[in-house]
Amino acid sequence: MGFTPKSEILKLVFEEGTPLHGLVVRVKPCTVGEWNDMLRWSAEKKANGGEVAEANDRVTQLFLDHVVEWDMEIPEGVPVPLTLEGWAKIDNNHAGILITAWQLAMVGIPKISKGNSENGKTSEEQSLDLAKLSESLPSWNSPSLPLGSAIGSESCRVRAAS
Repeated sequence: MGFTPKSEILKLVFEEGTPLHGLVVRVKPCTVGEWNDMLRWSAEKKANGGEVAEANDRVTQLFLDHVVEWDMEIPEGVPVPLTLEGWAKIDNNHAGILITAWQLAMVGIPKISKGNSENGKTSEEQSLDLAKLSESLPSWNSPSLPLGSAIGSESCRVRAAS
């Protein structure tokens, strides 16, 4: 009988002063195979020279398939459904921020523990400061983070959802 690790749900909470402040997204991490697919799609996009929209749709659909819940609305107050049609109604820069935050959360979430860290915060409170990472993020077409964008001063806390 082997060990099966529990897959945790990530909660993305965008900091005050950022365009997505107030948005809460609960999302599952993808598998290593799905992550590699994102890398492959990005590389294919470059090699095929121009199939960007198809690659974007595949990564977007993968993200949407992993969202457990969110409270995103378009300006008219209409909830955005977790479909490509709904996704097409949100601002492009917000789309890039969401997918990049998800990708960074999957590779950078702190170890969850109930104890305090050196700075006095529990690991659930540790911030994933995307502003500090944005200077070193690859360009939009980079295969290392598919569809990653320079997200400016975005800051997002990531924690395991309860």
